[in-house]
Amino acid sequence: MQKIKSVGVSFPLRASRVRHKELSNQNPVNPDPSATHRDRVWQAALAALLHDVGKFAQRAEADPERYRSLANLHLFAVTEKATDEATGNTYTRTAYHHAAYTWQFIETHLPWLTSVGDGGDQNVAGWAARHHKPSSAFDHLVAEADGLSAGMDRGHPDESIRGWSHVQQARLVPLLAEVGCDEEVSGWEVPLRRLSFDRTIFPQEARSRSQAEAVREYAALFAEFAAEASRVHGGDIRRFLTSFLAVYERFAWCVPAATNCTPRDVSLFEHSRAASAIAAASAAQLLATGEVTVERVRDRADPRYLLVVGDLFGIQRFLYTIVSKHAARALRGRSFFLQILSDAIASRLLAELDLPPTNALFVGGGKLWLLLPAAAEERVASLAEEIDLGLQKTYGGRLGFAIGLARIAGKDFVEKRMAAAFRDATADLHVRRHRRLSRLGRERYDEVFAPLGDPQNEDVCRVCGQLDADLADLPDESRRACRECRDLEDLGRLLPYARSALRVRDPERAERLASRLRSSERRPLVLTMPPVLGASYVVTEQDAATCSATAEPDDVVFALNETTFIPEGNAPVVMLFAGSVGHWEKGTFEDLAAQSTGVERLGVLRMDVDSMGEKLARGFVRRRDDGSEEDLTTISRLTNLSKSLAYFFGGYVAHLLAEPDRPWSGKAQLIYSGGDDLFVVGAWSALPGFAREIRRELDAFVAHNPEWGVSGGLAVVSANHPIASGAAMAGELEHLAKSHRRSSGKSKDALALAGESIGWRDLDVVGAMVAEILALIAADERELPGFGVAEDAPSALARSFVHRLARIAHEHREACKSLRASGPKRSLAEIEQGTRRGRWAWTAAYEIARLARSGPLRERLDAFRRALPGRTWPGSDEACEADVIHLLQPAARLAELLTRERS
Repeated sequence: MQKIKSVGVSFPLRASRVRHKELSNQNPVNPDPSATHRDRVWQAALAALLHDVGKFAQRAEADPERYRSLANLHLFAVTEKATDEATGNTYTRTAYHHAAYTWQFIETHLPWLTSVGDGGDQNVAGWAARHHKPSSAFDHLVAEADGLSAGMDRGHPDESIRGWSHVQQARLVPLLAEVGCDEEVSGWEVPLRRLSFDRTIFPQEARSRSQAEAVREYAALFAEFAAEASRVHGGDIRRFLTSFLAVYERFAWCVPAATNCTPRDVSLFEHSRAASAIAAASAAQLLATGEVTVERVRDRADPRYLLVVGDLFGIQRFLYTIVSKHAARALRGRSFFLQILSDAIASRLLAELDLPPTNALFVGGGKLWLLLPAAAEERVASLAEEIDLGLQKTYGGRLGFAIGLARIAGKDFVEKRMAAAFRDATADLHVRRHRRLSRLGRERYDEVFAPLGDPQNEDVCRVCGQLDADLADLPDESRRACRECRDLEDLGRLLPYARSALRVRDPERAERLASRLRSSERRPLVLTMPPVLGASYVVTEQDAATCSATAEPDDVVFALNETTFIPEGNAPVVMLFAGSVGHWEKGTFEDLAAQSTGVERLGVLRMDVDSMGEKLARGFVRRRDDGSEEDLTTISRLTNLSKSLAYFFGGYVAHLLAEPDRPWSGKAQLIYSGGDDLFVVGAWSALPGFAREIRRELDAFVAHNPEWGVSGGLAVVSANHPIASGAAMAGELEHLAKSHRRSSGKSKDALALAGESIGWRDLDVVGAMVAEILALIAADERELPGFGVAEDAPSALARSFVHRLARIAHEHREACKSLRASGPKRSLAEIEQGTRRGRWAWTAAYEIARLARSGPLRERLDAFRRALPGRTWPGSDEACEADVIHLLQPAARLAELLTRERS
């Protein structure tokens, strides 16, 4: 038996496993009577997920065409004619060797898959490996999924056509850098690294490397991947696919799906995951109709796919239904609960159809995208209403759920109509939200409109207002919180220590698991979802490996913000990006506010990415040289975009907040971060610097693509201020930031604080102004943390200097307001020009000049005053977006807060 050495592992070429006969492409599949149609769907999904794993293996080889002499290579690779560009001579070449690598990877590391399927050559390994030379219906099913995921009629041309030096040196282009660009981004690359949530996953400047170095990078990553893939338990295809999916993501998230296409911005993982979803949906549809033939598989006019866009609404109302006592703990618990509730809904919808997790294209932030067979339309619409009713009963109408649907045909994938499909599904969602429970209302009127609870026999929870008969038995009459509110507060207490969560179908078994997973200090918490979702979650401080060893095969273990777990044990292990885990242990808003510089106040910060909905709706459109537009939107690009942002907000932001020796270290708590937004509470003085760092880091993460912006609002409140009100104030400020306008015409991309929206670049000037003000009055605390310190002033001014500056800023604002109110509508530039010599300027000259007659202090004050009408602050490298005087009001306000008494 011949063996080929590949990256530290041997690939045995067992030709006997592959029959040399060609397979019929006319006859439909004859399913194994012992396997159900649903088993076949999972098998097709796994074959599509694995189909391109050979690319990963091949690029890690010193000799990528080692299989050229394999006797049965023709079963996987394609023989084609090619022309030598130098000589013009025609020759015969063998293409798509990576398909043979796919076969060998499966046979070496996952050999049990060679006997899972329909018998003989019809198995998962064969379906995956023959995607470039399909013969049977299921071969074609995987081949179609490959092409539709890539949005290409015939798939990508063979990589080797440009030479292996190019293939192995080519790196993934960051997708976020491509958004809104009319030209291919070539100056940035994603590093070949295992997924983590530190800065090592950020794009790097593209660099040249020798082929030997390029192969070493691939080899190291692939060897680690192969070792972990081999450790995933086989035998049960559902358990294996779920666990392998997480392993594949951790290593293939950074591997380009193809190196010979432009733009080269879709990862191998996202391409394969989308292909798996397409294959599963197509197989389920065709098996349901009994028409699994090559002709039906390849029929791209058939609208056999159903795109589902789901929305969990009422989140804000549910999140802020808390009391002041233990508010931080309760808020943290409720935020995490909403994350797992979204997972429970997606899991329930997929379980109804017995579809794999790959068909959940995205789940996060109360949103979910699913790809289903079109035949499931009525069932999923009905179940969505059942879930909505179940949430209404359980949470007293505070939470609801709705979906929007759009049918898709194969040609829609190829013709890049995915952005339009998402727009159609979103429009349908809005219609259905306004017709909630319309079907159930007719069929089960009494149940839908029945009162929630019996007020005669139940007491009212003082936290959420629900009726709960169990309240009468509580010994603590002063609290009177229902079971749900108590559990969510307990969850918030546990989360700083939590490492794992388990999804369990049987509530009684969840309790038994919790007992077995109890550590010496903290008992795991069991959270039971509404009955319609049929799931309970166990949150524990035990690691994922321990949980997997304790759980059952049909449970799912979530490793919380961890990417280094071992994929062994009884239950599959997946990743959950949970920003609220593991950062703050003191637990109260008072503790956070007490760490403020200056006045003792709590900061409430909310931020989210600008125009995210518009970006998804527009898709990836590139303008050609002739002025026409080319739509590059594929399903894998859309999912890759959302997943990339999830890496940043769901993973990296939590890492950033936990970094030691930062101005915000130990002074802020991440309540929620995921999808494209975040919510943080903390010492007010620490949050402007943290918000500014988020903007800087996002800019680096998107490779400085100016299409991306993020806006935020920072409210400053007392520690015992109702958090719902504080969050609403932060939300209003965020809205103010999103209405920010610059004289250049650019909008949004700002932070609103102290009643003012400030562009991020100008926020640096505000920080420098604050530092100068504090230096001039010789304040003990001479900085806004994160913005630097000014040099010592020649002598100290009285604190009243801050109030003088506030008066000057107020006069300027009044002049702007008066100018806007008089005459025709004026632009920002016209208002700036009209107010530069207004009364405020005379006041500034007088108020500042009288503070010092001569000497170094006078020179410093004059420099301060002269900067106000212009756009340049001394020491700043860039001009401000607006006149400096516009920034004096927030600077004076921040200086006043930093120097006020702490009470």
